[in-house]
Amino acid sequence: MSRQSTHHITVCLSCRPKSAAVRPGPDLIGRLRAALAEDDGLAGFDVSGAACMAG
Repeated sequence: MSRQSTHHITVCLSCRPKSAAVRPGPDLIGRLRAALAEDDGLAGFDVSGAACMAG
């Protein structure tokens, strides 16, 4: 089945919680993609990362 994206989720790759060295963006992208792949009702969503979304 061909997957056509109509909704796009963009996750910041550089943001992190205050006083934390870990950047959760790449892990979040992987978890979102896995969750979307499990549910055919969410086939219209795509997830990608952006280096910085702060401006």
